[in-house]
Amino acid sequence: MHLEHVKKAFEVLRQHQFFVKFSKCAFGLQELEYLRHIVTPQGVKVDQNKITAMLNWPRPTNVSESEICSQLRSYCSSSHQSIKEGQV
Repeated sequence: MHLEHVKKAFEVLRQHQFFVKFSKCAFGLQELEYLRHIVTPQGVKVDQNKITAMLNWPRPTNVSESEICSQLRSYCSSSHQSIKEGQV
């Protein structure tokens, strides 16, 4: 069934003179990275490597570094809310 949908999508693209760059395509995967998140049949999740990298960051030692951490925290919070609401 899925393969038929893929074929139809490619046909529509070709009819409108759009072409697929196969080097940027991935088929038959159980998960893939998209917009810095991992998409699986069960839903969207955060890339665990990014969480590990954030946990291993050194603590801020000055105001500038502290502001960067605050901005990152704000981004992560809004990103998490978007995922919960299904907007990603």
